[in-house]
Amino acid sequence: MQSFRKLSLTFENAGDTTTTVYHLTKSGKQDSEKQVANKDQTIRLKKGKYRITTKGEGYEEKSTEVDLSSNPASITVSPNFSQQRLAKMLTAESLAILLAINTQIPETLSAQYSIAPGRLYKQGEWYGTTISPAVSAEEARLNYFDTYRLIAKKTNNTWTVLTLPPEIILSKPKYPEIPREVLVDINKNPN
Repeated sequence: MQSFRKLSLTFENAGDTTTTVYHLTKSGKQDSEKQVANKDQTIRLKKGKYRITTKGEGYEEKSTEVDLSSNPASITVSPNFSQQRLAKMLTAESLAILLAINTQIPETLSAQYSIAPGRLYKQGEWYGTTISPAVSAEEARLNYFDTYRLIAKKTNNTWTVLTLPPEIILSKPKYPEIPREVLVDINKNPN
């Protein structure tokens, strides 16, 4: 009994994915594997290190490592859609997103500002983009212009801009409800 530990798996929007738990050798290589169903469950595993991998058509492959040497662990499996799937979704959602931005930030209706196409994140419920002055390439080359970032979220089929007003840098302490990976990506990518 003392040589086993419990691993609790919780699945959120796992859809049509496959989740596999791999035992890792001391050198970090995958050893034995155990495929698990995409429903909440607790499994007993020998003490050691494990890699939980989730993949599927239209989903980004994601791996998480966990150490069950001394304590049990709980992992939430919530796979993100692939970039290709998110790009297709953005095409369908772009008008609704633009309407939400223009409604909540009326200044963007002016020809003075340009909204980048942006991108969707996670499972298409998060959107990030930048807003900058609408200037020619020559003006942009000769002068420095601030680029502002904004993030919107879709809830109950309605897009809402969460970062009002848009800011040059979006921080986790100010916006704790926004996933860290979304904030990091929008802060590092100018478009």
